[in-house]
Amino acid sequence: MRSRLLCAVGCFFLAVLLLFFAVPLTAKQMYPKIEVVRTTKSIEQGAIFDADDLEVVRMGAYPLSDTAVTDIYDVIGRYAAVDIVSGDILLTEKVSQVPFQDGEAMSLLPEGYETAVAMVQIMEGSEVTALQTGDIIKMNGYDDGLIDIPALNFVRVITAMEPDAEGVIWITVSANQRQSTFLEKHRKDVFHVSVMVRENEELAEKLLQQQSAYFEEEP
Repeated sequence: MRSRLLCAVGCFFLAVLLLFFAVPLTAKQMYPKIEVVRTTKSIEQGAIFDADDLEVVRMGAYPLSDTAVTDIYDVIGRYAAVDIVSGDILLTEKVSQVPFQDGEAMSLLPEGYETAVAMVQIMEGSEVTALQTGDIIKMNGYDDGLIDIPALNFVRVITAMEPDAEGVIWITVSANQRQSTFLEKHRKDVFHVSVMVRENEELAEKLLQQQSAYFEEEP
């Protein structure tokens, strides 16, 4: 009788352990959660994604598409490729890296390039007080003075958002892999920029070729 009682008590505690530990652990392994980017309001095709339009939420990975966007920095400053409703989980195919013209995505990215996001301020004393798509800018670091960054001497602006109260502007630029990697490492830094060329495509191409030559010379 005593052994049966002990067996029953042991089975009870085993069941409790399974209920509170083993089952949740198994469920977590079978249905892991990931962070995805979701819209907080409806966005029309061609509109720029602002940080206020987006939120990061945790959801079960099982029902999600493989193309669900998991990094909010892959969306900020990009464009809605289609009309998007509030609360929509963003997929990569719903996000365009370039603006639209007459309903078609503009050809602003050379082969092998992508958009990279950065925070910038226009240098004091500059004649230009706002950035626009197509500008060729020079991006400098800052630490008690300007820091030259040869890899970012000449880059093309794809998107420029409205400045905040401190004059910081979210932008996206056309970047090669090395430039994108550098900017990703310095996401929290604010670069100081000056506009080198505006509305002069011939000169813009010459400067961009100089920038490309730098990477060919630097291993």
